[in-house]
Amino acid sequence: MIFRASEAYNLIGRARSDKSQLSQAVMKYIRGKWLEQEKRFKPPVTAKQLTKGILQEENAIKFYGKMTGQDLEKCEDSVEVEEYQFGGTCDIITEDTIMDIKCPWDASGFMEATLTKQYEWQLRAYMMLYDRPKSELVYCLMDIPDELFEDEWKRYCWNNQIIDDSSLDAQEQRYELQMMYYYTLNQMYTEEERIKVYAIERDQDKEDLLRESLKL
Repeated sequence: MIFRASEAYNLIGRARSDKSQLSQAVMKYIRGKWLEQEKRFKPPVTAKQLTKGILQEENAIKFYGKMTGQDLEKCEDSVEVEEYQFGGTCDIITEDTIMDIKCPWDASGFMEATLTKQYEWQLRAYMMLYDRPKSELVYCLMDIPDELFEDEWKRYCWNNQIIDDSSLDAQEQRYELQMMYYYTLNQMYTEEERIKVYAIERDQDKEDLLRESLKL
């Protein structure tokens, strides 16, 4: 069974002191993974946050490259290492660093974004797969895609009982909503504060823990 790098954290629970037992949560996860690979059953995941991340990923890569003076491009090379039982495709790869780009939905999500355990282990799996000593989790606060903004505007009009969205009052409210989602238009945001970076380096002990979890 091959796991994606993004699933690494879900497996760490397997490396327990009592190796004769697995937590119910981990067992549920393993059953779901078996269904996905053996029976092609994978529940659909759709959310506006995910859609924004997909649509803005390349723009975020260019933005981060511009801000750091690097010529960055989206990585298209998938790697699968049978020895590790992992596979995946990182967002960016340089001579010594793996980078993963995230585009939070809004300013609130960006402010709360941090290096979670799930993202940490995803990066550790990527460093193993691509054999790189360093990695970065990069959060970029990017503009909302226009089509998603129109969805938000329709939802706003419905919730606020706005019937004529061409009225002056409605247009003023639309402008305020735009300032919440278009950060290149809102001059209260600098480019520098629209990026957060968390860096980690390879750790042999933690890689051994991950390998151990795959033996159980």
